[in-house]
Amino acid sequence: MGSSEDIGTALPVVAILQTIPAHTDAVWQIVSETIPTFRREEGCDQYQALADLDDPARIVIIEKWRNAEALQEHFESAAFQSMAKKLEGLLSGPPQVMRLKDV
Repeated sequence: MGSSEDIGTALPVVAILQTIPAHTDAVWQIVSETIPTFRREEGCDQYQALADLDDPARIVIIEKWRNAEALQEHFESAAFQSMAKKLEGLLSGPPQVMRLKDV
């Protein structure tokens, strides 16, 4: 996912889930049930899901990970893999994930 130089640097992440409108409530349920588990993961400093006021079918997730290694462990975790499987067929496309840095 990242380079080894990222390992010691805090990593903000924004993920956008564009739901199929008929499945938005189901996606919210899945995300809401999983957030407490993500927040307990080693290296998670923030994990928050927000509704886009201009597009009710869009869920914006704001995350902050201690480093790129913690984010990679999150992606490989059983909880993340389970959530991804539950979301299959409920999103209009793959999640958009942006790894960010302060400038």
